Amino acid sequence: MSDANEFWLQTWIKEFDVSSNGEFKKAAKSPTAIKRLFSLATEKSSRNLEEHATKLPAYSVLAGRSLDLSGAYHHSCTKCLSTELSMLLARTMHFFDRAIVSGPSVTEVASGLQHKNLNIREKTLWNLKGQVEFINYINKIGAADTVTYAPKIEAYCDACFHNWAKRAGISALESEEQSEKIVEQLLNEAKFITIRDRTGNWTSNVTHPNLIGGTWSRRRPYSRRPTRKKVAWDLFYGMSRPTIYDLSTAQHYKVPLLDAYQVKWMATDSSRGKASADDVALELRIPQLSGLPLEDLIRIKQEERDHLVRFQQAISAAIREMVSKREMDSPSTIAAAVVREYIEPEIAAMEARMKSKQRAFGKKLASAAALGTLVTTVGAIQAVPLVLATGVAAAATSLTQLYKYFDDKSEIETSDLYFISRLSKIKH
Repeated sequence: MSDANEFWLQTWIKEFDVSSNGEFKKAAKSPTAIKRLFSLATEKSSRNLEEHATKLPAYSVLAGRSLDLSGAYHHSCTKCLSTELSMLLARTMHFFDRAIVSGPSVTEVASGLQHKNLNIREKTLWNLKGQVEFINYINKIGAADTVTYAPKIEAYCDACFHNWAKRAGISALESEEQSEKIVEQLLNEAKFITIRDRTGNWTSNVTHPNLIGGTWSRRRPYSRRPTRKKVAWDLFYGMSRPTIYDLSTAQHYKVPLLDAYQVKWMATDSSRGKASADDVALELRIPQLSGLPLEDLIRIKQEERDHLVRFQQAISAAIREMVSKREMDSPSTIAAAVVREYIEPEIAAMEARMKSKQRAFGKKLASAAALGTLVTTVGAIQAVPLVLATGVAAAATSLTQLYKYFDDKSEIETSDLYFISRLSKIKH
């Protein structure tokens, strides 16, 4: 009996004990295991979003398509998915407790597992193999509790698509006419290359500065070469629809949305409404979090839990105070103000106090050495018994300064932003 709230792929891993690539290969050859995989994917994804929304943790953020561990924009391998998750945590863990991710598209998995084309079935299983390996990996390093798997909306009719674009403030997609203008622009400005591979499928590559990474690629089993206009429309919907689905899913879940990339025509109208604390938090960058490997992020999250909680509370309070003062400013402007008026001064003050204590302690050690008590002091640091018969008064003086130094250091560690100092030490 599976947990109704558990991600369908996690349930399948447990039921068939798929703990390694070897076990996955065995399960992939079992009709029973594949049938169960299809059943779990379609059964659990059919639960409506409102049902999932009632079970989502507080302080959650929805990961957009480039960060939701779906493998939509890269390979579904542990390395790529780990990089994606570390990027997601680096952008959110200063304010949010949990990231909502979708994992592989249920629609694509279901159609892929039942497709008559063997190559497509094998590619579907290859992608799932990477997802299974990644889930086993995050369970191993203790990262599983940083994410919650939940389904996203995966389809809309054209009318609903344009309606949601209008609600989101994406003026370029509010009508079919606007969409046609974007497609025409792509046809006039982009470079199109379409080739046929040995399996008979057509692969189209499009290059344009407005695209994510400047390029877009799609492989389709067309019976004949697709026209440039057909490819341009595929590109347009392939880049636009996922964003609209993400925006509407975030609305249903009542959580903010974070994505790492966005094509230019999907920009929203930032002038609509007042900035919220969530909006500002997503614009706030903590450089010390960026670029850290996933295992390091998880380790410091576990080892420095108390400092992290204090840090999150302080950042949250600073953001909310700044929003109340400048609510009509853009989220990015308010985030910059939080950094400039709160984070940077506090870090500078904390570092100055630490340097001052270190300099003062260094001078006391030098004085102690002049009195012949340096060895005694170092012995105290290393927990070596004090056995010197002479210089007792001087030793007592240097030990007093040593204890004071550690008391001062402990005082600095109570700073609300001490977590950043710990991050800096790990990064360097």
